[in-house]
Amino acid sequence: MSVPAHIGMHESQRNWTLEKFRQGATLKLEELETRNPYFISLCSRVRTVFGGHVYAKPFLTGPGHKGLNVHFDTSEVFVIQLKGKKLWKIWERLIEDPVPVMQMPLSEETLNPPLMEIELAEGDILYLPSGTPHSAVAEDETSLHVGIGIDPPKIADVQAAYIKMLAEKNDTLRTNIFPHSASQLLEKITTQAINDLHETPFSEMFERYTTASNATAANLSKKMLSTTTKAQSINGRSKIQIPYGHSLMSRRENGTIKVFPGGTLATGNSLVLNPTAIEFPDYCEEEIEYIRKCAASEIQISDIPGRLDLDSKVILCSSLVDAGALVIS
Repeated sequence: MSVPAHIGMHESQRNWTLEKFRQGATLKLEELETRNPYFISLCSRVRTVFGGHVYAKPFLTGPGHKGLNVHFDTSEVFVIQLKGKKLWKIWERLIEDPVPVMQMPLSEETLNPPLMEIELAEGDILYLPSGTPHSAVAEDETSLHVGIGIDPPKIADVQAAYIKMLAEKNDTLRTNIFPHSASQLLEKITTQAINDLHETPFSEMFERYTTASNATAANLSKKMLSTTTKAQSINGRSKIQIPYGHSLMSRRENGTIKVFPGGTLATGNSLVLNPTAIEFPDYCEEEIEYIRKCAASEIQISDIPGRLDLDSKVILCSSLVDAGALVIS
């Protein structure tokens, strides 16, 4: 149920919402992964494992009521039952790795019998692959569950974004197309672009894509302001971490290590081929790689392994803090 901004004769959105809930509507909260510290942390950690976009949506359904009619999600979803019980019907997967435009109306009458009917009680977890039809009904008490959705990037996303980013340095890809444009020239440009794409290892495309995506990731850390006051006194005993919602991307180039912090571009901006980076000598690689793999976990600077002495590790971390790549706990 979506709560409208204009509620007509009702005295408040709260009363309108409660009335709809009593009538059988299910309440859903969007973007819990940006609102609640626990789910900010959980979704950030899930993202380090699966990549892509990870979100959390809680669903509150009254006794005996259905959450949604039978449907499938285009995300990979983990259902976590928090309160009450819910009876789930699950059908055979209809579509492998669907995209949103492939959504379609479904009904139990037009589907084959469900593959399974299972009851989720408090603490149970259910995995629903994308494209799997399902529906759920709360039993004799109010049910609260949260869906953790995972949207990994698809091959088409990576390739399309890579071609767009290449247009930054390849002027032929920026050629305007008019009704009178010469078809032979357009065919030549297109063929060359396809050949360039074919000759580029997918690992390179994916690395560029993830680095560019990370540059537009929202910073969900609550420690940014306190970090500015602690930055001047950073030392070997200081504890640092990568901000929630971000990753630390690195690339070896010409004897240096380029580090790409998250959040250097506004969320929703177009991806760029070369986002903001900090350069370090390549002998810092072991320390940088350790920090990168620790993700949002707190680590004490003196515990970071590598070739650098303690003072150099402090300088390294201080530089990353100044760039917004790390926060101080």
